Amino acid sequence: METPIEQDSITRTIPQISKPSKIGGNKFDVLKFILSLMIFFLHSGRFSHHYIPLFRVAVPLFFITTSYFLFSKIRQASNEKERDQALKKFLKRNFYLLLFWTIVFIVPNAMHRQWLSQPFPYSLLSFLKSFIFGSTFMASWFLSASIIATSILYWAIYKVRLSQWIIVGISLLLNLFCCRTSLYLFVIPPGNMLSSFLDTFPHFIGIPYQCFPVAFIWIIIGKIIAYEEFNFSKLQLILMSIVGLLLVFLEYFLVSSFFKIDNNDCLVTLLLFCPSFFLLLVKIGDLDIQCARTLRKLSIIIFCTHGTFLWLYRDSEYKFSMTLISSILLGLIIIHLSKRFEILRYSH
Repeated sequence: METPIEQDSITRTIPQISKPSKIGGNKFDVLKFILSLMIFFLHSGRFSHHYIPLFRVAVPLFFITTSYFLFSKIRQASNEKERDQALKKFLKRNFYLLLFWTIVFIVPNAMHRQWLSQPFPYSLLSFLKSFIFGSTFMASWFLSASIIATSILYWAIYKVRLSQWIIVGISLLLNLFCCRTSLYLFVIPPGNMLSSFLDTFPHFIGIPYQCFPVAFIWIIIGKIIAYEEFNFSKLQLILMSIVGLLLVFLEYFLVSSFFKIDNNDCLVTLLLFCPSFFLLLVKIGDLDIQCARTLRKLSIIIFCTHGTFLWLYRDSEYKFSMTLISSILLGLIIIHLSKRFEILRYSH
């Protein structure tokens, strides 16, 4: 049984505020669809590098959105068992989604990622590493990173009762490290210790900015938005979002103008734009869009399929349009057939 002191500590760590009447809405379904297209545009290579800063907001916003939905449900839970069930449902859904598309595209992705180029059991270990820490299909690292980072954060918050601000601090340091190994890799040349780590970490686990370390800050931000009340006005959030996006573009072009860039996944100024923009979405009214639910399902299927289609059509001059049409058409077919075949529901 918890003592009064322990109960008070828990209350401070997990704020007790009024419960929301509704989680989500059409506006978030539309957002997810737009973000999935932005990720496809980024990976297609069709657009000028001038659009890269805009496209790079997609993954953090995806993390914040999924975290916000999860922790909003957890906040509504009346006891620990209900919280655990909400987490398990979230983890199962992401795991089945990752497993479904890994199996569907196992042949082309095995060829693309050369899992069979090594003798057994190294080929199996290579596949498992990709499945758990990396990508089995393009962008699938987002799913595995969500599973791992959310599990760790849930354990730290609700089981260990670690201070939220300690978690924020650690998550922020991890994010800055990912920025250091991504956009800022050549701004400050890595020393011998960092170079050794950058060679070792991907070999055994994964690339830091495309693996679970990069997810922590966005997931904890989503949790904070779900739990806390913010007094920013709509005008303030609009201004913060505009300034944040301008800073994202400024940061990218300043670094790219003076330094070599191999990767541009992580930018520091996303820490201002993404939370501000998401808070603005939370604050504004919902949209009345009849097809919003279909758009949400399509967004997941586009997210999971576009990379494989880009590889399959890699030699075609119509790669961009063929990939977009294939992903949307396949998505519409699956959504229609999932009413009859329950297994297809794991695809979205």
